[in-house]
Amino acid sequence: MSIVWNIPLIALSVLAAVIGSFTALTHAQRMRESHGTSAWVWMAAGGITLGLAIWSMHFIGMLAFHLDTPIGYDLAPTLLSALPAIAAALLGFYVLREPNIRMSRILLSGLFMGGGISVMHYTGMAALRMSPPIRHDPLIFALSVVIAVIASWGALLMMYQGERIKMPALPRFVLGSVIMGLAISGMHYTAMLGAQFQPGSVCLSYAPNGRDLPVMMVALVSLVSLLWFGGGILAVLFDQRMARNNALALALLERTHRQVVRDLERQKYALDQHSIVAITDVRGVITYANDKFCAISQYSREELLGQDHRLVKSGLHPKTFFRDMYRAIASGRVWHGEICNRAKDGHLYWVDTTIVPNLGSDGKPFQYVAIRTDVTERKRAAELIHHLAFYDALTGLPNRRLLMDRLHQALVASVRSGQHGAVMFLDLDRFKTLNDSKGHDFGDMLLVEVARRLQGCVRDVDTVARLGGDEFIVVLEALGGVEVEAAAGVARITEKIRTALAQPYLLQGYEHHASASVGVSMFCGNRQSVDELLIRADKAMYLAKMAEREAICMTR
Repeated sequence: MSIVWNIPLIALSVLAAVIGSFTALTHAQRMRESHGTSAWVWMAAGGITLGLAIWSMHFIGMLAFHLDTPIGYDLAPTLLSALPAIAAALLGFYVLREPNIRMSRILLSGLFMGGGISVMHYTGMAALRMSPPIRHDPLIFALSVVIAVIASWGALLMMYQGERIKMPALPRFVLGSVIMGLAISGMHYTAMLGAQFQPGSVCLSYAPNGRDLPVMMVALVSLVSLLWFGGGILAVLFDQRMARNNALALALLERTHRQVVRDLERQKYALDQHSIVAITDVRGVITYANDKFCAISQYSREELLGQDHRLVKSGLHPKTFFRDMYRAIASGRVWHGEICNRAKDGHLYWVDTTIVPNLGSDGKPFQYVAIRTDVTERKRAAELIHHLAFYDALTGLPNRRLLMDRLHQALVASVRSGQHGAVMFLDLDRFKTLNDSKGHDFGDMLLVEVARRLQGCVRDVDTVARLGGDEFIVVLEALGGVEVEAAAGVARITEKIRTALAQPYLLQGYEHHASASVGVSMFCGNRQSVDELLIRADKAMYLAKMAEREAICMTR
């Protein structure tokens, strides 16, 4: 029985195979580029696409031939014939999921795929239900199966190794799809050459009222296939664009992240070079300490981590100081102040401190960053400046400026308490004789010793000051509310001072005897000014000096 072929339908079947292969290749690439659920989705889509490409090519190819007798196709076997093709394609895509595939696995998978394609073809042929049955030339039958296996191997290698071909993606896909489409079509038409229809054969699937059914089926299968393949290509293009946009966004984010990390590293380096930095948790436990913290505290990093700042506590600050500080930072506010710490060897150092709370999403601190600057030298310089401004450089006693301030405070305290006080003006006797005979160094040594003895004779609330030369002032406070008792107290302290100053002085092996003339001016409240008190005490001292050596003169 002669066979007549419809050339346009043959071309359409080959085109369906090529377009389907092109779509499958794009799906294979997306599958290998994706991970997780996306890879499984592209595997399923690619397997179904390649299976439908093989089946639609076969089906259109079957519709492309005509016999001397009317023919038709049993619907159920025709549709079921698509399942072996889809299963074979899914097997191939499943194998291609792995980044590295052994050649033996590709060869074995190609055998199964080729078998599935062959089953699809011959199941579709059986849908003709010819009587007598179709005979197949054994040699051509075997050749068709071999072509199906080789086509499967080619498809697998094209999808696995295609990206290694030094060609742009689009030309590579076009070339690969043409090769795969021709191989798939070659298997079908080779198998059709081996089909033998007996003279007088009748197609049992033919329906007289379905004369236009083949044309409709060609149109339907072609339309569905093209829509599926076109939709697949659009999906790939959309996914690639999204992936490209995501990759660009990720690359930008990574660049930004790297830049931020570099900036933070530079800032951290600059901060570490300049400042003492420590980080603690909310309990105050040290979790980070930079090199400068280790250097100034003399503790190693291992000794600091896991400890709190009580390790370097100096004991100089009252408890309220730290209570107010922790209350501020616990509320999320930045605290700034100066703290005195104690190093491992016991020496004290001062740090200008800023503590910054890092807040969590709940608005509560989860750690504290302390940034400190060593201001020990500045504090020492300030203390030195203060000492030079308010204390005598030789004896260390308060000078005239500080004395005047202390006197003002004494008068205010006397008004508030109602207690009496006194100002004592002391002038050393025969001091000029010592300076002239032994030199100023001996005079200075005498002044230092006199200052020490005077401080030993008074209470902590009292003040001993040096006005200059050999003149000293002693301010006595809180002597009592009764004037007589206050005067008696002054007399006792004055006698104590006179006795102390009368003791011999050993000045570099030279024994010297000295005495002082003392003038005392009593006060209570602010009836007299500071200047008036000093003038009255000075006059009293001169009266004492005129009277005799070691004399004491008191005025009220």
